Amino acid sequence: MNKKQLINDLLTEVKAKRIKYHKKMVKYKSLDDVTEALLIGCNAIGVSSLFITLQNLNMETMIIATTFSTIGSVGGAIKRVVNLVGKFESFKTSYNQLSDLERESRIILARNHLTSNDCEDLLNSISQRLSLIEDSSLPIEIKIESEKKPCDSLEIEMMNEWSPPSICSSCLKNETLEFYLNENFTLN
Repeated sequence: MNKKQLINDLLTEVKAKRIKYHKKMVKYKSLDDVTEALLIGCNAIGVSSLFITLQNLNMETMIIATTFSTIGSVGGAIKRVVNLVGKFESFKTSYNQLSDLERESRIILARNHLTSNDCEDLLNSISQRLSLIEDSSLPIEIKIESEKKPCDSLEIEMMNEWSPPSICSSCLKNETLEFYLNENFTLN
């Protein structure tokens, strides 16, 4: 596989992570906005009911005031513990860093006449920056779809009569190759 293809594969991974971080960022921002609005509403109802209770000394409004004030207080404490804003900011930072990395790398890759050393430097730079971004960001789960089918990478080789043939691990997903799996084969 040539270096430009490796760079493109790495940038595909960066793009997948960037998209996933963007989705998480939007999710946590929406969740933070909704919970903030609910907590403000609860506190507003609680305070309003409290003022009404002071005028009428009605037990029902006192229960309403106490209930909504408690919900607002407990909800605010839970929101601070869960730290939705912190998670949103972390996902936003990771998204922005991955966007910058992808954009800068694609600009460099688009240049004509890149030497092998230029490609190697770019590959190292992408790997290092991606490592730094991943170290400082919250973990996410991504699934990158492969273009090649598992059975396309089947490699059965006989080195000599004492060494068993090998099957790559991606072929194990193909049920038609189950009969190859026995004690005489090893995995790459």
